[in-house]
Amino acid sequence: MIWNHFDDPLFNSGMKQRIHKEGIVEYVEGNRIGVRLSTSSSCEGCKMHGSCQAIRCEGMLVTVESCDAAQYHVGDKVRVGLALERAVYSLGLAFGLPMAILLCVVVLVFWATAHEALAALAGIAALLPYYICVYCLRRKVSKWVAMEIA
Repeated sequence: MIWNHFDDPLFNSGMKQRIHKEGIVEYVEGNRIGVRLSTSSSCEGCKMHGSCQAIRCEGMLVTVESCDAAQYHVGDKVRVGLALERAVYSLGLAFGLPMAILLCVVVLVFWATAHEALAALAGIAALLPYYICVYCLRRKVSKWVAMEIA
């Protein structure tokens, strides 16, 4: 049987899907709340859990802005969420677009020069303006992909 993503409710355009994750409030400063997202269930049963440095195993700290931040206290369990379309957008910015730029530049330079090392260096160099642009627009991007307390 072939998987048809149009039948999958996760990809149903009629519904706004959200990604939720449990976490614990670590700090509250003004209208900003620091939430440590809970560890992955696959990490809990792992024998290397104590020595592993994977960020998903020790939990990730995210900052959530909320106008009613005063009602939350350190140690409270909360549930943070992000719209699926915003998660896909952030993944595209972080991985998809840089990969497309890299591949296009490598292929074009290799096609023009037939020199592998030059093509590889040009591909890496082409990412520098992209990451400078993302860095300059980081506040705008972070507001659009900000998590919310659900």
